[in-house]
Amino acid sequence: NDGNSGGPLLDLSGQVIGINSAILRQAQGIGFAISSNTATPIIKSMIETGRVIRPLIGLNGRDVTPTIANQLDLETTNGIVVSRIFPNGPADNAGLVLGDVITSIDEKPTHGIGQFLTILWTYLPGNKITIEYIREGLTATTIVELIER
Repeated sequence: NDGNSGGPLLDLSGQVIGINSAILRQAQGIGFAISSNTATPIIKSMIETGRVIRPLIGLNGRDVTPTIANQLDLETTNGIVVSRIFPNGPADNAGLVLGDVITSIDEKPTHGIGQFLTILWTYLPGNKITIEYIREGLTATTIVELIER
């Protein structure tokens, strides 16, 4: 597998679906790739500005596991639970608090932190997004204005 890192990952139709990024040398034929949906905004940003521009929401989160769902008395394991809020950051200014469970961005479901970040990174600093979340069993929404990271 030497030399395949950084090359395109193609589907059977020859369409680029990712960028090969790493291999597991102990295992024959196992590689890892960055999806083209994740790579495209990064490449576009680098071409347009010479650097990667990411929006900052000002929070850390983690996947809602069955254990966390049980602790928070949630009926779902989809979403991310807010584990840290940066003071005076976009999430804080929008009223999000520790323990909120974010379930969607602009009506796009956020089943876990990976999906949350994939959706978030499609936006630019200055964009306003609608966050749907659960707090104390009630569903609510708030508008968050993203800033540059």
